[in-house]
Amino acid sequence: MIWPFNRFRSRDKPEAQVRSLVNQGLWQPSGDYSLTGSEAVFGAVTMLSNTIASMRLRLYRGWDEDTAHPLHRLIAYSPSPRMTPYSFWQAMETCRDTSGNCYALKVPGLDGSVEALDVLDPQRVELAVNQDSGDLWYILTPENGPRMYISSRQMLHCRHVSASGHSGVSPVDVLRATLQYDERIKRFSLDQVRGVKGAVLLEIPADLKVEKRNALVADFLDVYHKSGDGVLALTGGMKATTINRSAVDPHVLDVDRITANKVARVYNLPPVLLGDYSSSSYSSQEQQQLEYLERTIVPIVRMYESELNCKLLTYQEIQRGYRFRFDIDDLMVADGLTRANMSQLYARNGIRTIDEIRQEQGRGPVPGGNRALVSRDLVPLDQLLRQPDAAMQRPNAPTEGS
Repeated sequence: MIWPFNRFRSRDKPEAQVRSLVNQGLWQPSGDYSLTGSEAVFGAVTMLSNTIASMRLRLYRGWDEDTAHPLHRLIAYSPSPRMTPYSFWQAMETCRDTSGNCYALKVPGLDGSVEALDVLDPQRVELAVNQDSGDLWYILTPENGPRMYISSRQMLHCRHVSASGHSGVSPVDVLRATLQYDERIKRFSLDQVRGVKGAVLLEIPADLKVEKRNALVADFLDVYHKSGDGVLALTGGMKATTINRSAVDPHVLDVDRITANKVARVYNLPPVLLGDYSSSSYSSQEQQQLEYLERTIVPIVRMYESELNCKLLTYQEIQRGYRFRFDIDDLMVADGLTRANMSQLYARNGIRTIDEIRQEQGRGPVPGGNRALVSRDLVPLDQLLRQPDAAMQRPNAPTEGS
């Protein structure tokens, strides 16, 4: 996957002059990066990765999308031969939410352009700074072959919160103590469940001899088990009382709710999205979705956009108006009546054309649908500017002398 980048290895700067930013060894990660260790972490990561992957990434020049740019194929069709845009961003966000960092290698073509973007395993990437120049390098350790040094310009790197600006903090490391405590409580609860059985308290007269008492108990158990633990055979002087024991400790549910709340706090998610409704105060589904977008998704999207603009576009292209943008509007799903009112408001005020609204609803264009309209019987905007008197007159208005 990364053999073409042998030419990026440092030849004039020996390895002794490179200072590693990672304290622990590459093969000894400090956190458990598996998603199968916690239901709350799995739910949070799945929600974030699916949300990011669901948005369309576009390359704009000014206010118009540029589909002729060579980078359009990478973001709209296939970032790499093995991935679709959805799977690419889902993998990137999953790596970022588990290890704290996500990396995508810029694979160059024969002409020097970016041919593909390969998602790398964060555990195989180590950051280093050259002590002489201060440049940031990425050290890759493939399964086979020597270590390779990659310049920071050849790597897309997005991270969680970082004090140094280089390597991000792993959310799983932050939650390690919480997840360990939750695991111990669940293991203890499972041990209890395995031992929970229906119990019967059998009262026998105290004046019976031991042999007679043992015979009564044996006879009782024989009849009880043969009936499928459903029939009690009692003789004179014997009493039976059923003892019920719960298989679920109510305190376990409290621990599960606290764990979900802490996971939501670390991932900056509203707790209600992970099943904690104790502090929910939303009056509508739209308000809940809006808080999720503003507090959680918008900062992540802006981070990805800035990294793409910096690493895939030149400064000259930025000056010409090129920029990457995720369509957050794809996530703003309201009820049918709200969508209809918004579409009518946009159309009657010239914000969107009829064809743009139809396109969002999966419908084709109509004649004249590409013209901006305003209210007052939906007069074409260009006609209103060109002939204001004629445009303002209603077609069926009575004329003078009629």
